[in-house]
Amino acid sequence: MVKEISSKEEFDNIISESGDKLVVVDFTAAWCGPCKMIAPEFKRFSETYTEVIFLKVDVDKCRDIASAQKVSAMPTFKFFKNGTVYDVFSGASVAKLEQFIQKY
Repeated sequence: MVKEISSKEEFDNIISESGDKLVVVDFTAAWCGPCKMIAPEFKRFSETYTEVIFLKVDVDKCRDIASAQKVSAMPTFKFFKNGTVYDVFSGASVAKLEQFIQKY
C-alpha cells in the first residue's frame, strides 16, 4: 500500500517512527509525465515488498516537505532507515527503483 502524505508533520512522524524499516518516498507531481508512468510500478512494489513503507509526496501540495528534502526534479525517490536518508535518485527507472529497494 502506498500512503499519500498530506502534511510535513505526518511525513516527519512516519520517518522518525519507522525504526529500521525501509521507507521509500516518491516525490511526484500531477503534471509530471514520468511520474505517472512509474506510479503503477511503485504501487506494485508496495504490494510485493510488504515489509517496506511506501510514501507518496505531491510536491505541489506539500511544498514544505519538498523544500526541506531539497527535491527539485520529479520523480525523485528517497530511501530512509532509522530517520536517515540512505540513498536518493531521480528519474522513472523501474529497474533502478527495484534495485534500490532490494539493496536495503
